[in-house]
Amino acid sequence: MNYELSILMPAIRPERWVDLYKSILSSTKRKFEIILVSPYALPKELEKGSNIKYVKDFGSPNRCFNIALMLAEGKYCTWGADDGLYQPGVLDKAINILEETDGEKTIISMATIEAARHYSEEFCFINKHDEIKSPFIPDDYRLLALGMIRTNYFKKLGGVNCMFEAHAMGHLDLSIRAQNDGADFIFLKDIAMKLTHMPGTSGDHAPMHYAQVEHDEDLYRKLYRDKDYKPVNCLNIWEWKESPAVWTRRFKDE
Repeated sequence: MNYELSILMPAIRPERWVDLYKSILSSTKRKFEIILVSPYALPKELEKGSNIKYVKDFGSPNRCFNIALMLAEGKYCTWGADDGLYQPGVLDKAINILEETDGEKTIISMATIEAARHYSEEFCFINKHDEIKSPFIPDDYRLLALGMIRTNYFKKLGGVNCMFEAHAMGHLDLSIRAQNDGADFIFLKDIAMKLTHMPGTSGDHAPMHYAQVEHDEDLYRKLYRDKDYKPVNCLNIWEWKESPAVWTRRFKDE
């Protein structure tokens, strides 16, 4: 199947998947596939979708991203969260930009709204954020909360670092590795996705908050804040196999 776009989706909110799928239809007219990696089953409305791939897994979001990446057939890849909605026409705008560039290493960074906060160009530089800034990271390095990248290059980079548990930290690490590798970031100001979850210590986002604070912080400090910082470009794409299933610990009541 010759898809133009693969959408990688760790997913824990099946009641939102139908609306998510409909939002993709409004955001791109290209031939796309969505790859859902989740412990929950597909809703009946999506079971017959020929462009829907589903994998059952109990891992962290970043492990799910890499499982999906291994199955991606599209020329380009993007990702998101299953409580979000893609905005009309924006995925096509990002694809159009990539098609106009020759470089394998061009990456589109896209604006989002999360919990009513607009993650715009003003906030997209890593060292603008006290909790993640480092003297060893160049001041012009950008965040990559939501992006679009050529699938082959994504795989060459090794995908998302599955040693991080939280989605946000995995894509921050991806952003740094890509820029260490000479990637060219283009910021697309159009809001690509609106997300409804509220970051913090309550609701279904609480396990992700715990993972980021209790687990990922030490790893991030060792990689990017300590004085012996050593730039890393590419990972082993099969790293997801070493990343444990964390569902029992993170969702004890499920």
